[in-house]
Amino acid sequence: MGSRSNAIARELDVSGPALYRYFAGRDELLTALIIDAYEDLARALPIGVTPRRGRSADALLRLLTRAYRQWALDQPHRYRCCSARRYRATTRTRTPSSTPPSKR
Repeated sequence: MGSRSNAIARELDVSGPALYRYFAGRDELLTALIIDAYEDLARALPIGVTPRRGRSADALLRLLTRAYRQWALDQPHRYRCCSARRYRATTRTRTPSSTPPSKR
């Protein structure tokens, strides 16, 4: 992962090696990034989209797909993270010793 992990670390205002104080390894870091991307996508989609009088299922589907597309255009790195097929997590996990830094 090399330079990518350094870029992630810079975004969090920590050094590259410091990331691994919070994550057991590459797979655990990638898993956290993927989960964060899906959570961001869930926040971007309209909440409680249900059929209503005067609203067709087609209109609701268009609403959802437009929101999804806009999220993908606004967050291309997160979209790629969610749609990547090459990632495979291991079953090995580790409990972090402290809370990871966050820009939220």
